[in-house]
Amino acid sequence: MILLASKRFSKSTKKQIRQEAGFGCCRCGCEIIQYHHLNPNSNKAKDGMALCPGCHDMATRGAMPKYEQLEYKKNPYNIMQGYSKGRLIINPGTITFLFIGHNTIEPFGEIIVVNGESLLGITFNANGSIELSLKLYDENDNLIMEILNNEWMSGDYFAWDIEVSYQWLKIRRKKREYILQIDTRKMIAITANLWRRGSNIKLSPEKLEVINPNGDTQFSTKYFQGVHLENIGFVIDKKGNFRLG
Repeated sequence: MILLASKRFSKSTKKQIRQEAGFGCCRCGCEIIQYHHLNPNSNKAKDGMALCPGCHDMATRGAMPKYEQLEYKKNPYNIMQGYSKGRLIINPGTITFLFIGHNTIEPFGEIIVVNGESLLGITFNANGSIELSLKLYDENDNLIMEILNNEWMSGDYFAWDIEVSYQWLKIRRKKREYILQIDTRKMIAITANLWRRGSNIKLSPEKLEVINPNGDTQFSTKYFQGVHLENIGFVIDKKGNFRLG
């Protein structure tokens, strides 16, 4: 982040600024943000706003007058639209293996399916492009975020914190409780706490655990490591039973 002021916002203040802005630029909604000082001598949230690099440059150069800045802070673009959105960038040169539970997976199509619904899928196209799709529900089956072919959208602003850059995305419910982390800078690394119809799938490069609606562990990579899988999906049926498919 480039801060053009003597005061720095704390992490908690930045989080508040992000939330108030609907996790995007107050002026245009762009998901890549910087933290602009409305008052250079204050590091309080009321004196800060989220702006994308282009809009931030306008504000600091005087092309966006102070009264306009205040109006955008009062009525942020994403809050007015009712959602935030953005795009993940996955370069064609990115390693095409997923690392889950100390196993490598060479995926194509649906990877995690619950009761016929795909929660995680990756497609490698003939032109070399890579597209990721994911549905993030909470334990009550409320859809928090959906990623469709690298385009993500979320409509819930206050129960979650969203941090995003061009090649990574993080969502947390509270301090230190991340429910989704995607990093595509060197490989496709996904850490997620997925829910659907009472089933809970916890996945990361170090772990994959499937817990059925009764709270019983159906599958764990604690006893399943060092394996390379090709075009294998993890399937959970409507009764919460797990199988490789």
